[in-house]
Amino acid sequence: MVAHLLLHARLPRAVRADLLSGLGLALTADLAAGWLVRYLHPGFAWLKLGGFWGMEAFTVVSLLVLTGALFRKG
Repeated sequence: MVAHLLLHARLPRAVRADLLSGLGLALTADLAAGWLVRYLHPGFAWLKLGGFWGMEAFTVVSLLVLTGALFRKG
């Protein structure tokens, strides 16, 4: 939902690209790490934690940027 809102926000293209790529990368790391922990090595649990916290951080930053864009004039 946040990614869809970012696509249609009046933000510079670079900001949207950075937020969406970071969110996608963190989400991919979070999803892939579960499989890597199960089938390759338990050491990938750190990737699972990093992916989760990265996803949460990018979501919070995206929501703050969207809120700022919503109330910005112009």
